[in-house]
Amino acid sequence: MLSHIYQIGMTNRILIFTDYYLPGYKSGGAMRTIVNMVERLGDRYEFRIITRGFDVDEKETYPGMAVNDWNQVGKAKVFHAGHGQLNFATIRRVLKEAMPDAIYLTSFFSPLGVKFLTLRRLGMTPDKPVILAPEGEFSQGALTIKSAKKNLFRRLAFPGRLYRDLIWKAAGEPEKEDIQRMAGADCQIYIAPNMPPRIILENYSFAQKPEKRAGAASFVFLSRIVPKKNPKFALEILPRVEGEITLDLYGPFEDKHDDYWRECQELIARLPERIKVRHCGSLPHDKVAEKMTEYHFFILPTLGENFGHVMPEAFSAGCPVLISDQTPWLNLEEKNIGWDLPLDRQDLWASAMQKCVDMDEAEYQRLSQSARQFAIDWLGAPEVEDATARVLDHALEQSRHAVSSAA
Repeated sequence: MLSHIYQIGMTNRILIFTDYYLPGYKSGGAMRTIVNMVERLGDRYEFRIITRGFDVDEKETYPGMAVNDWNQVGKAKVFHAGHGQLNFATIRRVLKEAMPDAIYLTSFFSPLGVKFLTLRRLGMTPDKPVILAPEGEFSQGALTIKSAKKNLFRRLAFPGRLYRDLIWKAAGEPEKEDIQRMAGADCQIYIAPNMPPRIILENYSFAQKPEKRAGAASFVFLSRIVPKKNPKFALEILPRVEGEITLDLYGPFEDKHDDYWRECQELIARLPERIKVRHCGSLPHDKVAEKMTEYHFFILPTLGENFGHVMPEAFSAGCPVLISDQTPWLNLEEKNIGWDLPLDRQDLWASAMQKCVDMDEAEYQRLSQSARQFAIDWLGAPEVEDATARVLDHALEQSRHAVSSAA
């Protein structure tokens, strides 16, 4: 059903602040949430986006895109700012030109969002409702990374009323609890799963999967090579598993984590000959799910995800998953689609990986087909769109009410 606001013809323009957007592909799940939201809901809402005009760790701006100006990208109009141009003046310019009815922020710690909220605190922005989706930044695992810097910012930001009167969006109940722990139990929170595409690998066939023989298995890790995603944990487990194993790592490095990758390389160098590990570079997002059809299992021992877009991509590719229990994707073994395991139990990880290696083709086919069917059912559920639409509609209703009251 279309939203009430859409039916009565009210303006419904939403300005999104996100660090990276299309045509980039290196930044991860927060960007994919926005891409999918625009694609699935772009006929119901007018989306405007302010972002960088270049991808993660890139010096060149996107070819064919106007810099420091608006570009039509899919169903959204996107302002791609050049290097060093996401400043207060640019934000004020974009607010004036976009004339939004509501604001949507995709990060708590992003300097881009903080700059907007600083202008808002100073009374220098339109008085419009603001939705903030912290995208897993408040999980215990995420907060352990650069904890001193994050704790200092939190101690200054909340008393300084930088985050007053927000509409918070949580991807699930665990993230709602994280937000309440940070922002207070009485803050306004809506739960809406992060938006996936309607279908992934529409023409998928199990025939695309590699043959599975007992005693051998291929695993794929597909995420940024950073401590939060925890690839080193998987490398530590591998020597405890018997059999022939391949693990391919896909994902960009971040210069600030060079030491972390060196530690990973040291672990790789000590692995026995029967275990092969490669870093295969980065993949454009539209190649991710297709690439995963080439592997038996997907592995991600992440320290925390508020959603995890790569999980439905893995399921869609017929890949059962081995992931930490720090995501919303839980009770996977009961569903016969994988394992969600605690990070303080390496023995359970080794046992699950051993099961993966030991299973034969018939057992693997049952597991793989269960994963694919789960993805089809979940992606097609109408609740996925409706939950996000309720958050957007609530913000737009607040905006409508403020206009009516002022009239």
